[in-house]
Amino acid sequence: MMGDFNAKIGSDNTGREQSMGKHGLWEMNENGELFSDFCAFNNMVIGGSVYPHKRVHKVTWISPNHVTENQIDHICISRRFRRSLLDVRPRRGADAASDHHLVTGKFRFKLKTFNPAALKTSHRYNVELLRDPVTIAKYQLTLRNRYQPLADMQEEEEPFHDLQRAETVENIWQQIRDSWKENCEETLGKKTRQHKEWASVETVKKIEERKKRKNGLNRTREKVDTAKPTRLEIKKAIKQLKAGKAPGPDGVHPEAIKANLDTSTDMLYNLFGKIWDEEELPD
Repeated sequence: MMGDFNAKIGSDNTGREQSMGKHGLWEMNENGELFSDFCAFNNMVIGGSVYPHKRVHKVTWISPNHVTENQIDHICISRRFRRSLLDVRPRRGADAASDHHLVTGKFRFKLKTFNPAALKTSHRYNVELLRDPVTIAKYQLTLRNRYQPLADMQEEEEPFHDLQRAETVENIWQQIRDSWKENCEETLGKKTRQHKEWASVETVKKIEERKKRKNGLNRTREKVDTAKPTRLEIKKAIKQLKAGKAPGPDGVHPEAIKANLDTSTDMLYNLFGKIWDEEELPD
């Protein structure tokens, strides 16, 4: 709460320690007493009385003849958030077109991290079932069969070569992602949990647009001369995935990728190869 209360609070806070400090200006008047009682009743603290400043940095109003000076404009905060208020003082140099000085407060906020994925329905699969030898054998077989039609189109060592030329990076990634998720749903079953929406769709779009622009600025201008990721490197990276972690926005569990190491390696090897050649990432 802030504004011109025409209340002089003074520096004597005896009996009012919960609502004000000792760094007010001059002596308390009737309005100041009422104002202090109001803050005490509503569990609020008068910020301008808490922080020590020079007298000239406490004055919030000066009379037209420049003789009378008072501290009658205040910023108050709930006692619950008292530690969030770091300072209160007038800014004498601000052109406010008034006989009152601009009073500012310095605050410290602790904001929650925004997660766009929390707005979507998150699918959790019973990946614990992959510890069962019978279940993991079924999972490996169904995943292999799901990709067999694509593998038959090409040579055995490059099952997705022609598909890469015909499909975009985004389409290939969607096929890979959907195959993992559909295989998990068919073999393991899923649990659904609905997150409460706390941001509008328009807000989410603006955040995503800002993220894309930021990523564009962070790209290096130097050309990096290195080779494509090899199957060995991809397989090693898959093995290093930690189990028991929540899936990302794509909904793919680490256990689903590791359950059939060879097939997952082939799937990602060809996807990464196309990403490397076309310099394009899926959304």
